[in-house]
Amino acid sequence: MITTNDDRLADYAVSLRHHGVGSGLTQLVNLGNDWLMNEVTALLGIYQLRALETNLKQRNEIARRYAAALADSELIQLFRVLPISGIATTSTLSFCPRLSIGENLQKL
Repeated sequence: MITTNDDRLADYAVSLRHHGVGSGLTQLVNLGNDWLMNEVTALLGIYQLRALETNLKQRNEIARRYAAALADSELIQLFRVLPISGIATTSTLSFCPRLSIGENLQKL
């Protein structure tokens, strides 16, 4: 599901959703697919949007706890997600640490 207040981005998303079709059915302007949702998936999306703020806070709190617990590890590097103030909210849906095994291989 995409939500935006940017008309150009919305037009692009609609084009991708409809097999890359542009303003007319005979004009393909993007590589696209058939990404139309069925009613059940749309309903689930509506309910998920209602809980979005709570879910984002919970995910980011869990990621903060992981990062704090792993901060002093010599074997693990954490990716830093930079906040984009006023533009977007970050969500730590997946916490992906990176093992630094090169020079630390003998410590494993």
